[in-house]
Amino acid sequence: MFLSSKQIEIKNKIYLSPNALRCFLFILEAVFVFQTLAFDAILLIGALVHVTPAELPIILKRILAALRPAGHLLLTLKEGTGTRNAEDGRVFTLWQDKELKELFPVLGLQVLFQYRQLSQLRPTDIWLEYRIRQNNRICFSLH
Repeated sequence: MFLSSKQIEIKNKIYLSPNALRCFLFILEAVFVFQTLAFDAILLIGALVHVTPAELPIILKRILAALRPAGHLLLTLKEGTGTRNAEDGRVFTLWQDKELKELFPVLGLQVLFQYRQLSQLRPTDIWLEYRIRQNNRICFSLH
């Protein structure tokens, strides 16, 4: 993977797992600057399953910059504790409903609907689905 000098500088400031690094570098690309976009809704269906708990607020904050005030977010993550390694080497981060519901208000998000369902592809997997609204009165402050 080729990294620009700016990407190397940012990567050296924070630790990201290899899977999350690929996601983070995509978000950093100058061609896709989230602040210049404006969406009424963003769908993250299984898109962040390799992101660690430490990385999730950073990545979500960046993505949310493209959400209009009072915009909606659909987010799905796998339920569980810790991580699960797939046979092909991928690492899945597993989440508890409680930890996500504690994180969302910090990011200025309000849960409108939460749903839990068994995976149709792997019956041992449970997906947590959140329909969330951005509360534009709260400013993002993670550091």
